[in-house]
Amino acid sequence: MNARSVLSDRWVNPVLIRLYEIGGQVKLSDFMDIVSAYSTLENLMKSLEKEGFVKLSRVTKPYKTNFAELTDLGYRVAKKLAAANDIAVGKTPEPETNCSDAPQEGHSVN
Repeated sequence: MNARSVLSDRWVNPVLIRLYEIGGQVKLSDFMDIVSAYSTLENLMKSLEKEGFVKLSRVTKPYKTNFAELTDLGYRVAKKLAAANDIAVGKTPEPETNCSDAPQEGHSVN
């Protein structure tokens, strides 16, 4: 799957927007209201990771928990998707920028 095809997946926009709105590491289980089948969510996240939009991580103690976090590229894309969504639902968007406020390499999105 390439970036163009992964971005056309029906779940990508709401998942990336949720990651953008929450910021930082987000438990995959926090997306179950968007994608109800966990295996579908895992496959989507793996595709997003492969294309460089998210970074996946896992902790095993005290119990197994999977997390996703936006990369710099994912942050820039999600920010644009969130702005487009705001326009679509009638919210007043922020003034257009060149994404210079995107986190720099190695810095957290928080």
